[in-house]
Amino acid sequence: MDPFDLSPLVGLAVFAAALALWRLRTARRRLAFAISERDRARTTEDATARLLRHSGTELRATSLMLLGHVERLRMAHRASAGQADVIASITAQLLDLSDDLQDHHVPPATSRVLHVEPLRLHEPVEGAIAAVNAALGPGQRRWTVDPELSELRVLADRRALKQVFLSVLGHAARFSRHDDRIVVAVVPEGGGGGSGGLTVIVANAELVRSKGTTSLTEAVSHADIGLGLGLARVLMQAHGGELTAVMGPRPGVHVTLSLPAWRVDALQPQSA
Repeated sequence: MDPFDLSPLVGLAVFAAALALWRLRTARRRLAFAISERDRARTTEDATARLLRHSGTELRATSLMLLGHVERLRMAHRASAGQADVIASITAQLLDLSDDLQDHHVPPATSRVLHVEPLRLHEPVEGAIAAVNAALGPGQRRWTVDPELSELRVLADRRALKQVFLSVLGHAARFSRHDDRIVVAVVPEGGGGGSGGLTVIVANAELVRSKGTTSLTEAVSHADIGLGLGLARVLMQAHGGELTAVMGPRPGVHVTLSLPAWRVDALQPQSA
């Protein structure tokens, strides 16, 4: 045998190269399969999260309607107080469940894609009030909307802002009683920290009269307890703003919605 015959080494090198190539191809196939499974899992998770949030919205609307009928039954004396309390308790549980469904897998604010346009602030507010009144049916709330909202224009995502007010005003209706007055007011410029931005409060009218909008805003901002407004909070954060909420001394939820100055397109009436 020729001591300088390199064919065995060449054969070994070819075998090693073939083995390495096979391992590389196997690793690539496994990686491609793992990526495919990851993407499929993400798609399923996103679809599940959307379904849960949609189910939460539908459940909340149905529960608010049930709440309105409970209030009418109490007033009309068609059911005993005990029966009405049982129905009200069930309704509260359904509303808690709707909050949990909507807040489950709430996407981070940074993942939201906003379709920004100039819009009058009173438009999503009035749309939300109409939707809440329709859901309550026979049970109603008296809404007082600050006239200044019709003079304000913000740069925001119309659908997102409507969802925010639907959630907030729905909670205001939930934690109030038939014929209660709920105020939607604009904090004067310089209120709520003096950032030059825009702050809207949604609160029980009695508390607004007793404390004023600025004091109420400061109290809420230091006592935020969430109240199941996770999705609305994320939508506000996506706009560079904040949402804070607190329970009042009587049945009622008091919420502040703040937008930064660069989201405020104008603070005076717009010409036609």
